[in-house]
Amino acid sequence: MTVLDNPPLAEAEIRVLSEEELAGLRRDEGCEVVFAHGCHWQHSRGLYRRIHMLAPTRADHLQKPAALCWGFQTVLADADAVSANALFPCHLVTDLSTYDETSLESRKRRQVRACRRVMRLVRISDPRLLHKQGWEVFSATAERISRWTDVTRTKYLATAEPYVNDRRRLLVAALEDDILAGYLETYAVDGVAYLHELWVSAAYQRSNVGALLQFEAAQLYRRSGKVSMLCAGPHRVERPGLAEFKKRLGFPLVSMPAYVWMVYPARVAFRHFRATGYYRLTGRNADGAC
Repeated sequence: MTVLDNPPLAEAEIRVLSEEELAGLRRDEGCEVVFAHGCHWQHSRGLYRRIHMLAPTRADHLQKPAALCWGFQTVLADADAVSANALFPCHLVTDLSTYDETSLESRKRRQVRACRRVMRLVRISDPRLLHKQGWEVFSATAERISRWTDVTRTKYLATAEPYVNDRRRLLVAALEDDILAGYLETYAVDGVAYLHELWVSAAYQRSNVGALLQFEAAQLYRRSGKVSMLCAGPHRVERPGLAEFKKRLGFPLVSMPAYVWMVYPARVAFRHFRATGYYRLTGRNADGAC
């Protein structure tokens, strides 16, 4: 494998999806997606959320997406913020045109510059990169953050080719010589870029490669002029170090006006037994505080 099999990141073409295209991507990934009241919703065990997290729903469309539904969550349009009964806390750059190195905390800016000097950034277009080196990077991250525990090496390698070849997502990688240090999955939909998932090799965990990948992906979207906002994910209150890392990268914590409906027993259960899940749904702690 050589770096030349994957083009430089600067040459990557930005594709902006429609919400319908994003819904198709999620269906192909195995998610259950429904279309109701003019919106696409991702369904998980009776809970529905907008497939496009930051797509604003109008107040007159605040209806259950399905009859058998115990809860749903959506961000509201600015004009309908008065109807909000919850918040959606996320790391958000609201004006991407102004995001550059000056947006970074000074120490993080120095670290990103130092990392850039030894890394080469590419768009992953050749599945052989992940076939040869991807599993080690993926599994190290999965073990570190206790996610994707059901993904085996066989499953990972079997899905690498369709994963890379699906151009609805943009995969950004950092390599030192020909060694894969980490990679980032991103996509853009209706004017919003999402930094979706990040994987970093155990050997490069302290190298700031994760910061470099996210910053350079944001710059790529900024230069394209095709998106105006960038979301670096929901606030993970259970991972304060991650939230601080994102703030230093210039991804401030923003609480969007939102609407949440839940049947009363589910609300009580979430509040008492799944406090972090309740926070991600409502923007409120178990005691009701924001």
